[in-house]
Amino acid sequence: MAKRYSTELESQVVTELLTGDKSTGQVVKVYGIHSNTVGAWKEAFFEKGPEWPNTSDVSLIWND
Repeated sequence: MAKRYSTELESQVVTELLTGDKSTGQVVKVYGIHSNTVGAWKEAFFEKGPEWPNTSDVSLIWND
């Protein structure tokens, strides 16, 4: 069964990646999330923009 993550966590992880706070390797280690999952979240953000995952943190990054 696949792990489920909250949209808040997804948003936080992508925000940390996009702001340069953490590298993918650091995020994987800190949150225990597989690098493929992190990459998929980042790709989804770039494809869907501010609609993904519908949280204000990511929308703020998109609008900067």
